[in-house]
Amino acid sequence: MNSRTTGKLPIFTATKSLKSTYLFADKDEEKISATVSGSALHAMLHAKVNWMFDVRTSLLDKENLPVYKTSLASLNFATAALTFLYSDTPKEEGYFGDTASQQTFYIKAPGLAIVSSYDFYTDQYKYRQNGVENCRNARDHSFNLMLEERMNAFFGVAHRYFLPDGSVTTPKNLEESISGKIFHETFHHSEQAIMHYLNDLDTLLAFTEALHKAAPEATQLHGVVLDVFTQRMLCHNCNYSLIGMQHSHEKGFLNALGTTANIFGIDSSHLMMGVRVSAERAASHSPPIDILDEPTDTGQVHLVGEKTVPSILQAGIKSLGTKELMEGRQSDITSCHATLFSSSDFSRKMLENQLGKSMSPESNKRKRPLMEHNR
Repeated sequence: MNSRTTGKLPIFTATKSLKSTYLFADKDEEKISATVSGSALHAMLHAKVNWMFDVRTSLLDKENLPVYKTSLASLNFATAALTFLYSDTPKEEGYFGDTASQQTFYIKAPGLAIVSSYDFYTDQYKYRQNGVENCRNARDHSFNLMLEERMNAFFGVAHRYFLPDGSVTTPKNLEESISGKIFHETFHHSEQAIMHYLNDLDTLLAFTEALHKAAPEATQLHGVVLDVFTQRMLCHNCNYSLIGMQHSHEKGFLNALGTTANIFGIDSSHLMMGVRVSAERAASHSPPIDILDEPTDTGQVHLVGEKTVPSILQAGIKSLGTKELMEGRQSDITSCHATLFSSSDFSRKMLENQLGKSMSPESNKRKRPLMEHNR
């Protein structure tokens, strides 16, 4: 069985085009739209990850030997950007205009070139589950609270979707996963690290302040588009978490984003969230990468209406023509300030310095969380 035979929605849509047009209706039912391109942005996000690997390989010690001798093949790296869709003209006679403006920001953790899932663990909350002794399987209440928030939002709409076997689809499944011995493999993913970072109130304040500075005349926020490049395809559980974020109007990301936008005088009544993902290869808990080669929709513009159930678009990075898009633009990579999010921790201090970032003493010691959960 699949989504077509059951009549239920797929958890993601395979595509060869990430270009999307989003439709909104304001309070007076005036139609507003925004067309957001994707290929060039994903080309830069992809190039940033490859650049990190090149820099790491080039680092040599005093004896001209590689500083880092271990491979990072077992880890996954992801980069991301957030685009705000808003009206930036004063509403006169009940009319905003028919085209929303947009501002795109790379998702960057100040002072950190690389962020691991474990950077969201805190000493005061860290504990071990009974029967789980492997150090990789430590648990953290703050980490779990944010994970549960996203997944609970998904559970509320899970009945709409075709859910593959063997994934976390109920509160009981999530409780068992958190207690189980493969929690690390199930949820310590680079995409979860991105979602955790976006859950931080300080992060949301920084984004909305940046939007306010870039467009001080902004009056209405209609929605956001999250673009993610990840080396490996999204697993089912990361898809579920992202769907949860798309339905977080009562609690979670969209609710908090609306609150911070209001601080800067930007109205945001019912925000839309689009998600577009590109990947190089399959993950151990994802569908095969071949599924992303099946569509024949190159160049298609995806239409997302204000009454449409949010979807996640996934594309193979090669099908987007990113290699051609980056020709002659290699020097632009250093202007891509996106933080690299990793699935696990690894030796990286010298690499961070070489990437042009400086880590605070607190961050180096891992004694402070990157965020405080908004309870």
